[in-house]
Amino acid sequence: MIRKFGRDRRGNYTLMTVITMVPLMGGLALSVDYSELLRQKNATLNALDGAGLATAHKIVAGASDDDVKAYAKTFFEANLGPVDPANTLLTVTLPNSNAGGGTLKL
Repeated sequence: MIRKFGRDRRGNYTLMTVITMVPLMGGLALSVDYSELLRQKNATLNALDGAGLATAHKIVAGASDDDVKAYAKTFFEANLGPVDPANTLLTVTLPNSNAGGGTLKL
């Protein structure tokens, strides 16, 4: 029976399909993971841009440094979307003066 199975040529397309499914499924899994990575990266960058603009507005309004940092963190985490805030770290470096001309780094 085993010899007969080894010599049998029927169903060879099924065998080839099964063999080619392994790399196809691997490629599909990689593409899904990569697209999720890009989605989370873009969500993080969008939240960071929004937090930077909102924080700059708070600085110009004259809020204290501690209030500005807390506001930036809250705003950033609220806009992360699909990204878990526990997986992020936001560091806020405020400009030296409120008179303008400084650089806000997030």
